[in-house]
Amino acid sequence: MGKLHDITIPPDAASIVDALEAAGHEAWVTGSYVRDMLMGRIPHDLDISTSARWETIRDLFSSQGFKVYETGTDRGTVTVNTGAHLVEITTFRTEEPIEGTRIAFQNAVHRKLSVWEPSSRFRFTNSVEKDLLRRDFTMNALAFNPNCGILDPFGGVKDISNETIRAVGEPSERFWQDPLRILRAARFASQLGFDVESRTKEAALASAPLLKHAPAQRIEAEFARLLQGDHARQAIMDWIDVIGVFIPEALPMKGLDQRTKYHIYDVLEHTAYTVSLAPQQRVLRYAAFLHDIGKPVVFRIDEEGVGHSPGHAAAGAVISEQVCSRLKLREDEAAEICTLVGAHDDRISPTPRSVRKALRRLGGNVRMLRELLELKKADALAHAPEHQERAAIAEEVGLVLDDVLKKEAAFDIKDLAIDGTDVIARGVPAGPSVGAALEAALDAVIDELVNNTRDDLLAFLDDRIAH
Repeated sequence: MGKLHDITIPPDAASIVDALEAAGHEAWVTGSYVRDMLMGRIPHDLDISTSARWETIRDLFSSQGFKVYETGTDRGTVTVNTGAHLVEITTFRTEEPIEGTRIAFQNAVHRKLSVWEPSSRFRFTNSVEKDLLRRDFTMNALAFNPNCGILDPFGGVKDISNETIRAVGEPSERFWQDPLRILRAARFASQLGFDVESRTKEAALASAPLLKHAPAQRIEAEFARLLQGDHARQAIMDWIDVIGVFIPEALPMKGLDQRTKYHIYDVLEHTAYTVSLAPQQRVLRYAAFLHDIGKPVVFRIDEEGVGHSPGHAAAGAVISEQVCSRLKLREDEAAEICTLVGAHDDRISPTPRSVRKALRRLGGNVRMLRELLELKKADALAHAPEHQERAAIAEEVGLVLDDVLKKEAAFDIKDLAIDGTDVIARGVPAGPSVGAALEAALDAVIDELVNNTRDDLLAFLDDRIAH
């Protein structure tokens, strides 16, 4: 990785540290802020850990005129609004073993993972070293104080320099304490491109079934970040057995030879490449991961030994709906992902008529059509090099879409120059017949048989009713 960067903290955060120390308490900036600063990345969170109890923190900064929010007092956390930042301040904590759980932990190490219960509980401490001991990975078990410099009891700085993700202490115990750390290791590998140290990775893979006990929302949050990482392709390949704990439908993609000239990768590796080639947007990366998940269900080999996956997009949309529900994605996101998966294999020609028809199938959602084209492009580029022509077609379709939008063409009933009132005025009885007449009018406009003007559409209706 080369030379590590210097650590600086904003003046308001430095003032918080100074105020706590002036009141007789230890205070350190901890966690991801220190790691990201060393790596030259833009930090997103600034957390301070201190020997002061949360009530003391609240009273100290409230008395100085700051707004203080009791955001997690059960865990010793309050948030101070400095005007420039929201700074989380948490009392030092340590992990205390729960009596009777050591046998359960030992079973976990030996892969007897049908039952899980927490093996420790936290308690407050006055020791920053004990607080760092309970962290997940060495790169996150760092503390910084402007007056003291970096505190690094577990070699986290060296691991960052070596681009290594290593568990603090005994890896299996770290994962037993919080199974989500298993997926966090994969997520960090995807985001940072670091290698997971061998003992840590071995323990993570062995402990993977523990993820069944992690809350779905927390799993989803980590998995979404994994998918959006710069190194998602390798992370998916390396960690599919972990992903398979909460998306078991993905496991049959591993090693499935597609047996066709269009593909040089098995379904999983093709999927991983597609994810890495898609824009780093949450919905798109999900759709890319799920786009071929239906292939194992419908895959067949013909008499000549060639593989086929008829209807895999529709099958994938059904599976995607189940996955999104299991991971508790928002309904609007889930609907969009399933639509993209179901439509990813649709043929869209670079013609105005084909583009308008595609828009109609998507309910006139221009943004979703652009996302679909991005997915189709990524999918095509993950094919065999000599069979990537659909990527260029997707680019051409995007240009045609721009022209169609400039001309304000109709691709949804609401875009027509007439409405249901006009249809009823022509003698069509209220009810389904009105919608059918408008659908026919829209089809005629999309097929360029009728101009989208009121007079032409009324004439179309009169002719339709007459016949």
